Amino acid sequence: MGDVDERRAGRQLELIGEALGAAGETGAELWLRGGWAVDFTLGRVTRDHGDIDWFTWAEGAEALARELIRLGYTEVAGPSAELQRDFAKSS
Repeated sequence: MGDVDERRAGRQLELIGEALGAAGETGAELWLRGGWAVDFTLGRVTRDHGDIDWFTWAEGAEALARELIRLGYTEVAGPSAELQRDFAKSS
């Protein structure tokens, strides 16, 4: 992975898997976007990522949010929840 912090990337990949599992549990459709989406398209980690960006339909967002909270994520302040919801999980 070159100049990439392999430990950080590994942890983020675990979180990606966990979020996809949460989506599967709730039936929410979930898509990666941003830098991680580019890396998955390229098939390699190209750089360190400060966050993981997702897209889901509004209809499934509340159930997905509840499942993420159940898994230990915390909702953090950000833009209006009608536009975007942000979550964090401690290591």
